[in-house]
Amino acid sequence: MDVLNFNMTSWFEWENDMIDRDYHIIFEMEKDYRINKIISVDFLPFNFRSLVREFIKAKIYKKDSETIMRGLFFKVNRKSEKIYSVHTINPFCIKKIIRKIDLDNNFIVINHNPFFTKYIKWFKNNKLFFEANDNWAENRSFKKYKKRLLKKYNYIANNSKKIFVVSKNLDETIFSDFNTYIIPNGVDIEFFKNSIKSFRVDNIISEIKNSEFKNSKIIGYCGILKSDRINLSLLEFAIKNNPDKLFLITGPVFDDIKINNLNNYKNVKLHLSFIKNNEKPYLYSFFDVCLIPHLTGDFIKSMDPMKLYEYLALGKPIVTTKINEKINEFKNLIYIADNKLEFSHYIEKACIEYDKSLKIQRIKAVQDKSWEKEISKMVELMYNS
Repeated sequence: MDVLNFNMTSWFEWENDMIDRDYHIIFEMEKDYRINKIISVDFLPFNFRSLVREFIKAKIYKKDSETIMRGLFFKVNRKSEKIYSVHTINPFCIKKIIRKIDLDNNFIVINHNPFFTKYIKWFKNNKLFFEANDNWAENRSFKKYKKRLLKKYNYIANNSKKIFVVSKNLDETIFSDFNTYIIPNGVDIEFFKNSIKSFRVDNIISEIKNSEFKNSKIIGYCGILKSDRINLSLLEFAIKNNPDKLFLITGPVFDDIKINNLNNYKNVKLHLSFIKNNEKPYLYSFFDVCLIPHLTGDFIKSMDPMKLYEYLALGKPIVTTKINEKINEFKNLIYIADNKLEFSHYIEKACIEYDKSLKIQRIKAVQDKSWEKEISKMVELMYNS
């Protein structure tokens, strides 16, 4: 079985260690004996800004050692025996690339990008699948495209053999009338068990150890800092009410979220830049308590946060808001807050956790949630369609 995969991200992001669900899907499919060739197409631009970004970041203008084919608006790199990565700002080159790589006539198409629907007409004789990891129509970044996205979701769903989603919310809201399967996120436990020392993380921690909070518990968050994701008032309340603890907030700022206001508190350390995937296990090892201070609106409900599985893989105490129904699966192992008072209280409680067996139970809870297992289910469903 050959695969044409339209990503929701781009290969250059993966090469910079910005690892997401798409990455795991591609590389787990590569390991699957049922799959022969994979064409991985970078996120196709939907506006001028994303077009310029792809052209420059993917270096479409420049041939490199992996390049097997190049045109004015595209470049194809061979990444491995099975995988070909396509970087393009013009999707009309896709058919030409397919002929060059010689995909089997019965190749399947997996799309992760709801903005792109041309493939439905181009490959109407092939099996078409769609994969959604959150509801883009509720994403504040795409607010002005909401109506357009809802129409596209409906058009895609009506023309897909199967739809894969990460949450029950996505199944019940956007795709309730369609052939939908929930494939949650996974985790690589061995990767998180074997942390690699990071000079950058050491610098962050050394600043804490050289401060008045050197003996304090570290309450940590690592992830995207965005106004439709982070409950800033809840986080600020917890910081105010736990003055003896050091709150380490790490991650890139994506919009106008007023995260710098937290600098007004002396028990806050902000590191507002991207934490690479290979740095996460080492960074998390310094967290005494891990936070998921997310909002609880429709956008967040559609998600399945990878960080939940990552924190659990290390057996760490977790304090989280009630993101969605999936969180209840771990209700006996983590602290789920209904409001800011509970969130703040649970941080205190997590810091003095007495039951040492909880660490083992948390790790055990995600042992059968590997990426290999989850993506294998997806491949099985496509293979037997």
